Amino acid sequence: MIDTRDLVEKREELQTNLVDSFNEYFDTEIEDFDELTKHISNSEDEDVQEWRDDNSDDFEHIKEIDELDDEISEFSFGEILILEDDFIEYCEDMVADCYYFTDVPSFIKYNINWEGVASDLSVDYTNVTYQGVSYLVRAY
Repeated sequence: MIDTRDLVEKREELQTNLVDSFNEYFDTEIEDFDELTKHISNSEDEDVQEWRDDNSDDFEHIKEIDELDDEISEFSFGEILILEDDFIEYCEDMVADCYYFTDVPSFIKYNINWEGVASDLSVDYTNVTYQGVSYLVRAY
């Protein structure tokens, strides 16, 4: 599971590192990521474009986080990205956290159709992709 607040921090870290790297490499005083991207897009300097290409993975990672931010309405407040393959287990844990199962007989508790429960709960979730992996996130 991934908390989107961690992705917000990751994006800020990547942006800060890129600004610092650019400033160090070119001996400039660019203050923030927006200024950096404007500078790069307006520059015809081959060295600047080569630096951009050398750091393309970080720029793409930022872009991917930005796209998730646009796609997930509560992104900055903290939503959980649940691995699609772990959704059934997530549902089991969520139900156990929400409901009191100590008085439920084991022959019932251990025969709950968790795949069906997960299927029913999945209508409240939407699929997103991050780093090539499919996740489910609460849809609002």
